Amino acid sequence: AYLLPVLPPERTTYFYTDISNYFMQLAQQQFGAYPFLKTSLLNIEEDPQKQGYEPHSFDVVVASSVLHVVRNLEETLRYLRSLLAPNGLLLLIEKTKFHRPFDLGMGLQQGFDRFEDEELRQNHPLLSREKWQQLLAAQGFENCVIFNQPNTVPEFLGFDVLLAQAPASIKRFKPNELNSFLQKKLPEYAIPC
Repeated sequence: AYLLPVLPPERTTYFYTDISNYFMQLAQQQFGAYPFLKTSLLNIEEDPQKQGYEPHSFDVVVASSVLHVVRNLEETLRYLRSLLAPNGLLLLIEKTKFHRPFDLGMGLQQGFDRFEDEELRQNHPLLSREKWQQLLAAQGFENCVIFNQPNTVPEFLGFDVLLAQAPASIKRFKPNELNSFLQKKLPEYAIPC
């Protein structure tokens, strides 16, 4: 609702994704006036290429208050990075502080306790700002910046906007091209299956 009105329609293709058809229908109803909007199912806990997404084809990926519910953050960030073009941007909106009074409300949120990467998230699924920066850097993201206004309610609550950049270059393995090259150089029995 905040991004679509400011995007230039002639230069934008916006994929609204979710794991549920229900939310796809809501997005089509609510945002149908934007001709550059496409809705598409995406389970970010699975390989996006196996779901029909071209690798390294997105300039920006926005994940709004969703990554804390995944089972494994490292794996999910690899999937997200695989979607981003060189120098692409990952924009995250995530809670970065856990307040004990929130335990009841957040604990009842669906998926809040399904994380399995307990070496990274021991007691609850939220990462601190510092942990997010470390994790993003470890997953190959660069220039991680956290936007927050000091002395505001969102800053106190730890509701932050994080921006990280994908690497400037990518390594693409193209098995079909390799196979074609090897067929020209090697006898048939020497070509790997």
